Amino acid sequence: MMKIGANKKETLLNRLMRVPFLLSGIRMLSLAILLVMVYYSYNYRGINGVSVSDPLMYTNIATFLFWVLWLMVVVLSVLLFGRMWCTICPLGWLHGVFSMNCLKKDYPAGLKNNFLLIVFTFLVLFGAMSLNVHRFPDMTAKLILIFLIIVIILGSIFKKRVFCRYMCPIGGMLGLYSRTGPVELYVKDNNICGKCANTQCINGDTKWYKLTMKKAVLMYKTEKDGCPLGLVPNDLEDKSACDLCMNCFEVCPYKNLNVRYRKGMPDIAVNRPQVGNALFAVILMGLVSINFFKVFPKLRGGIMAPADYLIAVIGGFTAPAAELFKAIYGSVLLPLLFVGAISYVTLLITRANIMTVDISKESDIPKELAKVKKGAGAAPDKPGFAALFTAAAFSLIPLIFSAHIVLALVKLNTKLKYFPYIFMDPTGVKTYLSFNVFKNFEQPGVIIALAQLKWIITAVIAAGFAFSLIAAKKITDTTMQSSAKIGKKGFAVFAAAALIMAVLYLLTVYNWLFVMGM
Repeated sequence: MMKIGANKKETLLNRLMRVPFLLSGIRMLSLAILLVMVYYSYNYRGINGVSVSDPLMYTNIATFLFWVLWLMVVVLSVLLFGRMWCTICPLGWLHGVFSMNCLKKDYPAGLKNNFLLIVFTFLVLFGAMSLNVHRFPDMTAKLILIFLIIVIILGSIFKKRVFCRYMCPIGGMLGLYSRTGPVELYVKDNNICGKCANTQCINGDTKWYKLTMKKAVLMYKTEKDGCPLGLVPNDLEDKSACDLCMNCFEVCPYKNLNVRYRKGMPDIAVNRPQVGNALFAVILMGLVSINFFKVFPKLRGGIMAPADYLIAVIGGFTAPAAELFKAIYGSVLLPLLFVGAISYVTLLITRANIMTVDISKESDIPKELAKVKKGAGAAPDKPGFAALFTAAAFSLIPLIFSAHIVLALVKLNTKLKYFPYIFMDPTGVKTYLSFNVFKNFEQPGVIIALAQLKWIITAVIAAGFAFSLIAAKKITDTTMQSSAKIGKKGFAVFAAAALIMAVLYLLTVYNWLFVMGM
């Protein structure tokens, strides 16, 4: 018999997750809350007799829970729990339920990339910013229903959770931020995995149960899916690819899988280019930054000036088309140019260190050039543009994450006190009238005063910059192994890029909270 890993002492977190039906119960509760949000918001937008166009933005259960509480708390949760939101996500669970009894089609190979993930993320955030989806309960309800329908359709057709892996904006964001996060899935004993013949962690598990009561006999089976992303736990080098759905954790007969806390951002440096993830990181940087700079109109206006100039010169833009063009410029083109320039400068530095020697005979060839053509050549492990683009984008992830944390903190600080009212009045109509028409209650205030908040936010951005420097060092040590000199120059370029972004963020904070907030 193989030694079972459950004999080892487990942490409280692992023991809790092994409680039967606990995770399934939380996922079903999350789905029920999602449906309640739709029910109380689908037919609500304005209030008769109220001139304000978006009166229910913070009082309706859907707009508050979705855009204020959930989106902001999910970002902050990475600090303590990595991407463990995916563990209890109702959409992922629903996808898994349908995919276990689906048509079992293979997902098209041409779509096994981040293209649809980038498109989905851009459309959702563009809709929120330009169409003001986040302001109206009915539009928020329709957005939730669209995602539910997409998940059900994909789950009914394709094997595995293709939405979670290739389309989910939140999963993509958490996959990047969790590279800096403290939680990971790990194999306790690789020897046990090596000797396992059934690989339930990959293929799932089916069990039959027999219930007898006198002459009555009832037979039923339970099915548990394996990894919905097709990952092999003991061969997983990049832990950020795992969405912590915990299927493998639940079905492993040897209890050989656990989650644990870790240090040092081990997933921030990768051994091979990940252009798709890097592109998503760059676009996420653009989306977060443009939203961040909203509170500093002069800076945002300067950044968006070329887009405004092109719209004026070209002409013929309708208002929605102009907004879309500016969104593409600010969220896609500009960050791509920025990170692309960083990558190209780093590439020039690495190529500038090409060794050139005169060779008169074979014995004169230096060892490091033994595999290079006579005359001149570069060390064979020097990174190309794709590797450097990945490195540059990943080095900025901690700083992007810190800016996103700031946005989350500010939103929760100003709006979290609305939370008790959504249970008393889920539609939000009576709450709004009580606050703004009948004046029965005072408007909810902030949790942390501005005098303290501005220093907390400054510290968060400073910490993001510091962690980006640490990430840049780890990345250059991994990507530029051919020469310590090249690695130092590459680090200097990545550090300069992080400094530029940090200065822009800090200038925005200074103007917003130290100058305007006085």
